[in-house]
Amino acid sequence: NFQREAVIHGDGEYVDGDAHVNTCESHASLARRWLSPHRGVSKDKLTAYLRAFQLRHRILRKPGQEALKEVVRTLL
Repeated sequence: NFQREAVIHGDGEYVDGDAHVNTCESHASLARRWLSPHRGVSKDKLTAYLRAFQLRHRILRKPGQEALKEVVRTLL
């Protein structure tokens, strides 16, 4: 449930609206740091771990009641 945006380095493009290289690198860095305490995640379980990371990332940006609604909406 997300809209994918991309930049085309071959055309000399590094920013396209809200999509830029630093955004991707930032998300990957945060995900790696979040996964590191688990000391290795099997390929079969990686999607579940990343979905939990994505939910946590979305919740942290919302105030109390909205965060709770987001969790309930996701679980249902």
